Amino acid sequence: MNHRPINAIAADIRANWLDIDKTSERFLAVLEKLGDITDTYRGETASEVALRFLIAAEFWRGPAARSIKNELADVVHRHRREEPHARGASST
Repeated sequence: MNHRPINAIAADIRANWLDIDKTSERFLAVLEKLGDITDTYRGETASEVALRFLIAAEFWRGPAARSIKNELADVVHRHRREEPHARGASST
C-alpha cells in the first residue's frame, strides 16, 4: 500500500466538506469504513465506491476538494492499473 488509508482520506473529506449532499454522504459513509482500496463492503469494492463518490462529488469545489479528490482518484487509478497483474493473467 503506497497511499493513505481510504478512511483517512474520507476523514479529510468529512472535515473539509461541511455541506455534503445526500448522495455523496452515502458513499462517504462507506469510504469511512474502508482501510485499503482492495477492501470490499457489502459486495462492492472500495474502488467502485470511491469512483461513485468522485462522480457524486463533482460540485464540491475549492483547493481542498481538488487536492483530496485528486488523491482519491490517483489511488483508484493506480489500483485499476495494477489489478489485472495482481489476479494473474490467464491465457487458456
